[in-house]
Amino acid sequence: MTATPLPQLDQMKDILDLKDIHAWDVRWVWALGASLLLILLLVIARSLWKNRKKKPAAPAIPLTPLQAALKKLDDLVNSRLVESGQVRRFYFGLSDLFREFIERELEIPACEATLEELRPKLKSSAWLNPDQTREATGLLELADMAKFARYVPPREEIVGSVKACRSWITQVAEQRQRALAESLKQKEAGA
Repeated sequence: MTATPLPQLDQMKDILDLKDIHAWDVRWVWALGASLLLILLLVIARSLWKNRKKKPAAPAIPLTPLQAALKKLDDLVNSRLVESGQVRRFYFGLSDLFREFIERELEIPACEATLEELRPKLKSSAWLNPDQTREATGLLELADMAKFARYVPPREEIVGSVKACRSWITQVAEQRQRALAESLKQKEAGA
């Protein structure tokens, strides 16, 4: 093996001088931080906007049993179920609103009762006279026939049912209001 002399320093190409330490460009770090901060601020602003206190709506005045029943009756008539051939569904709605009125106005549990269970309760009610009891049971019997026996009454009978329902609930509510007003006057006079 022969020894080769070392080349002179200026002739060496494979050994390079040390490079200066290169400083990092930190502008991109600042840009990233600013972007994240902006996103965070937008998220916070959005959540505050969604959760801001809204002005409370005017308190809703609850409807009286009469007002609620008449509104439901109007909605039922305007639904045009009879015209579209859905008489059974119409009588389900009519029976439900009629029973809800009885339950709310007369405080007789009518929504979950059968007609046979409801009949004696209507007869024993101090608020109803025998004619009103007969009208109520007649209306509920017709509704039950349409709902369960699939009886399709003629158009005139359906219109008559709506009129009878409207008349009955209005008459009973007004009669009860008069009786309660008289009772209050008597209590005030006696006190």
